[in-house]
Amino acid sequence: MSSIPASAFSKNESPPARLMDRGSLAFYGLVLFFLACRLPVMYSQPGFIDDECYAIPGLTILENGIPRLPHVAGRETTSVYYHADEVLYCEPPLMFYLQALFYLVLPHEYGTGRLVSAAAGIGVLAAAWRIASRLGKTWQAAIWAVGLFSASRWFYLSVLKVRPDMLCVMFGLWAIATLWGIGSRFHWRPLITTGILIGLGGLSHALALAYAVQIAAWLFVTGQGWQRLTRPALVAGVALVVTAAWIPLILVRPDLFLIQFRNQYLGVNDDPLWLRLLWPWESIAYHAQYMLENFGPIQFPVVIGSLIACTMLCLRQGDAALRPLCWLGWTGFYLIACLVGPHHMTLGYWVYPAAFGFIAAGVLIDRVALAITAKGRFVAPIRWAGAGLLILLMLPGMGLKATVSSIRNWNDPDYRAPLVAKKLMDQLPADARYAVDPAFTLDFYAAGRKTLPAQLFPGYLPQSPGDYDYLIVSRLGVDDGMAQRQCAEKLLTAGKFDDLLACYAEVYRSTKSPCPPPE
Repeated sequence: MSSIPASAFSKNESPPARLMDRGSLAFYGLVLFFLACRLPVMYSQPGFIDDECYAIPGLTILENGIPRLPHVAGRETTSVYYHADEVLYCEPPLMFYLQALFYLVLPHEYGTGRLVSAAAGIGVLAAAWRIASRLGKTWQAAIWAVGLFSASRWFYLSVLKVRPDMLCVMFGLWAIATLWGIGSRFHWRPLITTGILIGLGGLSHALALAYAVQIAAWLFVTGQGWQRLTRPALVAGVALVVTAAWIPLILVRPDLFLIQFRNQYLGVNDDPLWLRLLWPWESIAYHAQYMLENFGPIQFPVVIGSLIACTMLCLRQGDAALRPLCWLGWTGFYLIACLVGPHHMTLGYWVYPAAFGFIAAGVLIDRVALAITAKGRFVAPIRWAGAGLLILLMLPGMGLKATVSSIRNWNDPDYRAPLVAKKLMDQLPADARYAVDPAFTLDFYAAGRKTLPAQLFPGYLPQSPGDYDYLIVSRLGVDDGMAQRQCAEKLLTAGKFDDLLACYAEVYRSTKSPCPPPE
């Protein structure tokens, strides 16, 4: 595992065309199942944490071409949203411009804002399928890998967020898939394509730094002579040229860029990066516990256990074909944990190394199935029993309850966040000022209401929502006691509090200033 031989990345022989057709049909079936399960939830559920900030810049781009957060007039010089109402720099802008394309033709709802993550999620599955199909001995390896991955909480929790994580992961996995099979040869086309993909990843999220480092090491180790330097240099040069597309926007307000970028990436009071890379255990333990809590005691071991099993095959049997897969998975976890440090909890980052874990699972299942077939006894019962067991393992946390609820209650306004928000706005004056928590921030802003954030994160959002007339809180605001910390009286509620799959909102009127009563 200390080195990656060039032969490990040589292309496998292509399966017969008939099998490829069957595999492709199965893949398209998984994608359709994914869309059927996730789209109703995407358009029904209210906003989550971060959605209230990542969903709005696409709308401001339609107004003047610049990503902004008009509802977050941050003026603290330590805030990542310092003057974000003028221009947003704390994240690269590619997702926001793609988001604007969806807003051009679809309703201005959280569901539309989530479509970038959904489309990128399909791209992630396609890249995982391509890598797995080259590693597996049959097309079933790719289907198992993609099927388990798409049903996992690792994937599900990220694809429903209005965040750039999934988009960045998609570019990274396709960069890996593009290089798979290049070996020690100098082929400028895949190298340039890889550089473009890394650059696009850099325009999406800083997470791209993790796979940029992996690819640079990959090209160095598998190269020969001067190609150890020229290949990484070509990829890096192309990536930097693509990332430079951000510069025209930066030149609009370079002073704000420096402050927001510094506060986002350089203002954390952690150990320096070089020390975390040398002594990563605190960061690894922190994120391992967080992943275990969120991905569950079944799905978390599926990924880690599959990588361990593949690593054992590499060490004991010298399986060179699996060596790069193990290396990418383990170093992916290591680099992301060290880059983030023991302070920031974001589930979307882990989609990238988890993809290699599920590919490993698919390859292992494929090999076990072939071994069973070779024995020639009880093949069908064992295969079906194994398939049923794996499906049962993935069921907890797949989000099927949310899917069924969204479809069954599609016409019930208590289960459709945009309808709940409209019901509230119909009962409240149009010219009032509203402090709104993430569940309905986009809905109020898109309707033209004067909107302020009602979620207080030191260093991110203002310490106080400011002067408002009405406070709108969902379960998030109820749980953190937002209303109780304000001088406000409760006016009305909407939705169903007892059903966690339904929407819920409480409306409070500020007692600091006179405010007209609800209609």
